[in-house]
Amino acid sequence: MSGKIALALGDYANNYGTVLQAFATFQKVRDLGYDAEAIDFTNLKKSIRNRKLRYFAGKLFDASVIKEKGALALKKFHKLIHADFKRGNSRRDKLFTQFRKNIKRSRPFTGWEDLSSSCHEYSAVLVGSDQVWLPSQIAGDFFTLNFVPDDVKRISYASSFGVSYYEKAQAEKARHFLSRINYLSVREQSGQEIIKALTGRDAELVCDPTLLLTADEWDTLCVNSNSTQQGGGRKLRIVLLLGAEQMAS
Repeated sequence: MSGKIALALGDYANNYGTVLQAFATFQKVRDLGYDAEAIDFTNLKKSIRNRKLRYFAGKLFDASVIKEKGALALKKFHKLIHADFKRGNSRRDKLFTQFRKNIKRSRPFTGWEDLSSSCHEYSAVLVGSDQVWLPSQIAGDFFTLNFVPDDVKRISYASSFGVSYYEKAQAEKARHFLSRINYLSVREQSGQEIIKALTGRDAELVCDPTLLLTADEWDTLCVNSNSTQQGGGRKLRIVLLLGAEQMAS
């Protein structure tokens, strides 16, 4: 056991819940004494995106998909036509980029083969703790941990499906990757039910990782309200992020 843990975190989207839960997961794994680092999958994004696009191409007339992606399209449209929205959103994006510096990253892996073989450098690979198992994410096939070799431990912490059921094709894919994960935990009872129905296994119900940090621990990320940086820009005042969101809305 090397004591080094790779984290499959979906913190690339500038969303408060997504980024804060990713930091909390990283922090608590380190608090347990492990050398944690988030997988840098920059060079894999194109492959993941293409897999997801193929999935969405087959769902052009699916109402739930239209609703989900329509909101994102509307936000992008607002960026183009509203100058105030664009300025506020630009400030917000910069603050998110700075905040992510609090999470240690691995080296950028060159491709799936490089990532898979490098998993042997870790004691385990952990996925969580957001809606990492949406149907589109399963199609992307990163948060499934299918790239992790059989002899490396696979862990899920507080993972969410984001849906109450899967269609048949997705259910088969989910059954496969869930069966490979050694330690399963989810943040919703519906997730427990899906896993039980698909695999017959009992998954542990746990809280969102943001709730694992105390108020004092969150306060260490805050700086004076007149400043946005401290220690080389690694610590940010969270309320400024919230203020930037209000500017962008």
